[in-house]
Amino acid sequence: MTTDAAMRILLVDDDLPFRTALADSFSIAGLEIESFGDGQSALESLFSGQSPHELPAVVVTDLRMPRFDGHALLSAVLARDPELPVILMTGHGDIAMAVAALKQGAFDFIAKPFPTDHLIASVRRAMETRRLVLENRRLRQAVAEVSEGFPLVGESPAMLRLRDTMRQLARVEVDVLIEGETGTGKALVARQLHRWSMRSNRPLVTVDCAALPEQIADEVLFGTRIHRGQIAEADRGTLFLDEIDSLAPALQARLLSVVQDRVLHGNGGVSPREVDLRIIAATKADLRAEVAAGRFRADLLYRLETVRLRIPPLRERREDLGVLLSIFLDEAASFHDRPRPVLNAPVLDWLLRHDWPGNVRELQNYAVQLTLGLRQDGRMPAEAGTIDMALSAQMDRFEEGLLRDTLARLGGDVSAAAVALNLPRRSLYARLSRHGINPAPYRKQNA
Repeated sequence: MTTDAAMRILLVDDDLPFRTALADSFSIAGLEIESFGDGQSALESLFSGQSPHELPAVVVTDLRMPRFDGHALLSAVLARDPELPVILMTGHGDIAMAVAALKQGAFDFIAKPFPTDHLIASVRRAMETRRLVLENRRLRQAVAEVSEGFPLVGESPAMLRLRDTMRQLARVEVDVLIEGETGTGKALVARQLHRWSMRSNRPLVTVDCAALPEQIADEVLFGTRIHRGQIAEADRGTLFLDEIDSLAPALQARLLSVVQDRVLHGNGGVSPREVDLRIIAATKADLRAEVAAGRFRADLLYRLETVRLRIPPLRERREDLGVLLSIFLDEAASFHDRPRPVLNAPVLDWLLRHDWPGNVRELQNYAVQLTLGLRQDGRMPAEAGTIDMALSAQMDRFEEGLLRDTLARLGGDVSAAAVALNLPRRSLYARLSRHGINPAPYRKQNA
């Protein structure tokens, strides 16, 4: 919970004597404020160094000021966070403008002259509202992370260290190389780094380097005169290069100038252009060994690994097996409309002894198999690896096809799709996210 001391109160007014008097009144009331003589400087201070969606802040601003006035400041603040409270101080002749600002999203307005305690009371209400908004966002984020099987659930020392490191890295503009075995959740970690970053309201563009068709990989990445390319699409956002160890040598060479100089050289005579992006790369391979074997460029590795982030395999955090399995069993039982399995001693024993080479993904598949009755105890069935992969692949294909067919049939209406599939909206969104399905194109097709 955010305390009064942690809540920033920004006071913006070009009248210095009035601003100083208000600051004294706030101080007497036990509230510390930051004073600004214009909207532009207040805006720059407000959004420097922290994600807009995590800001414990309230803005109090005069409506009429030269250049960047209160209305412009309100619009700029709401564009970055529509739930950040802005209180307007207005003259009697500006009441109509203030009412319009309330409809736009302002928290409150106070007409001059006003008793100072009225303004302070409004600020305190705004602070409490902001606290509730931030707390609800944290809860929604926690629910969303659990609903998609987010691999960072758990209180093992390895997970605590990883989460702390991620929070620190997210707000620092450095490139990150994520290392982890198959199934540890490298893509989900990359998405979380983006969500916590200053670029969270800009695009996260994911490039699966292992799945790039060789014939068109160059055009897909770097674009042409008629196609922007995925690097250009990530401008001002985050570029996530998954399985970067699979990138062809020729593309590694071209990528080097993007990583090193943030300059994009397109195809077909397109002029070089600067790009503003953060690069997150992920690999399951040892890139140093790949460099030694001549399969990966050393100069590219040096620039990608500004910071290395290792995701521990599941066998290194066995303390988290119970909570993860519980989450996956709840999810599987809900999705397949089956009773939640009761874990017996053989299952628990095997759970703790197994090394989980497939990591979190393998555990999620295991939970589905338990729920569907395909495993009655902890023993592996015959040809378990083949059965596991076949079942997982078939289920994923079936689920993705069902989701796409339902969205197409219902014109992209997610609420209607949730009803048709008998799923909570939260679970449906989690499944859409896992399969990379965006409902918007289905709405356009039926517009």
